[in-house]
Amino acid sequence: MLFLVCSLVFWSFLGYLERQQYWTLRFQLSLWEPHLVLLPASALCLLLLCVGPRIESDDFGQDFMSKGITILIVDAIRNASHVVLGILFIGLLIFLFRIAFPLAGSGQYLRLRWKAWTGPSRTGIESTFSKFIGDEDDWANISHALGVRPQHPVEKFSQVLPSLSGFRGIEADPTDLLKASVAAATKGSLVTPRSKFKAGAYHPVSDDKSVSLLWGEHLGFQRRCSRGIISVPGSLLNFRPTFDYGRDGRAVCLTYGILARNKGLEPWNLVCNLDRSGSLRMFEENSIQWPRPSKTLRNVYRAEFAGTFSLLGDAYVTAATELALLLADTSDELIEDWLDGMMEHQDLRLNRQVSALGASGEDLNRLYKGQYAAMLVSLGTHERGIRLRPELLVYDALCQLEGVEIRDRWVSATAIIDRRVQELAHLGSKGQRLILAII
Repeated sequence: MLFLVCSLVFWSFLGYLERQQYWTLRFQLSLWEPHLVLLPASALCLLLLCVGPRIESDDFGQDFMSKGITILIVDAIRNASHVVLGILFIGLLIFLFRIAFPLAGSGQYLRLRWKAWTGPSRTGIESTFSKFIGDEDDWANISHALGVRPQHPVEKFSQVLPSLSGFRGIEADPTDLLKASVAAATKGSLVTPRSKFKAGAYHPVSDDKSVSLLWGEHLGFQRRCSRGIISVPGSLLNFRPTFDYGRDGRAVCLTYGILARNKGLEPWNLVCNLDRSGSLRMFEENSIQWPRPSKTLRNVYRAEFAGTFSLLGDAYVTAATELALLLADTSDELIEDWLDGMMEHQDLRLNRQVSALGASGEDLNRLYKGQYAAMLVSLGTHERGIRLRPELLVYDALCQLEGVEIRDRWVSATAIIDRRVQELAHLGSKGQRLILAII
């Protein structure tokens, strides 16, 4: 009975967190559930093993065997005990097969879900706020000076439990910090960054234009779920997520988490031309996940993402669909390594490097436009420990598609030539065919 009461209280508490949208805390708690669920299951098994033999024992009531009425009472008690024991045993089996075993086996997926939803985020910063962006120390100083707390339930209570890495950083959203900085400056307080380096900002960077900012633990912020999670159906946020009348929704949930964090300023301009005749087959046959069993779900996945991303255009819906299909066909270990390498994001270091070498705004925009193509190709060719997205090869393919002749001096710089050689060496002929298919 105590176990039943504790279980009801625990599940009610988790349901309360979900209704209040405390998703960062909820997902962090879920990392411990597969380990904790085995404790009550083991306790119930032990209880049945101890109680069963005692009920079967004939010692109970042995002194009363000479009294007929007592024999009937003892038999009735024993029979009732058998019924209770049977009910407990059936309840234990239901608990084990419906909750304990599935939850214990979902530990790796729950860790992937945590990383997919809480990794570094790419956020558009309005021109009004962009001049207040500084380096990691500046973010910490602003947070300490202004004392901004989390404004949205999604990131609240994110420090109740220690993170896996033991890291404790800034809880507030960077946009909220920048808004507070502007408000403080309006009132006469001087809250300006000490550094002129805008850490995490993709080029081109200008004080009078919106800036695309990649932020997360690398800038001193604490891990937290993307606020995009509030638009995801509850059935996709369970430890056994489902969609479309009971289909497995794990890949769909991971895709929503990844895409909620990496859109950039103009997601409707991202390129993904896999709908062309013959391209899909080429893309499937040249990825390391071949023979791609999940390809049979393409129409189902597309219908799901079309309902969510239709305003961003067909190319975006296609990219979301193919990302989900790749995730469904990729091992959990490989997905985790891919996420650990931040391979879902446009290469910020390369962006800054080509900008410093003299790339124009048009060149930088073309690199951005190809970032989802580079993301899909990187997952389709990923190997453990690889931290290289094929962004230059995708850029070359985009130039060819658009009829642009590459004459810029930055393209012939030694560092860029070396990077292109590395990309070619990693992708090989199959990887190049993937780029050809998607561009």
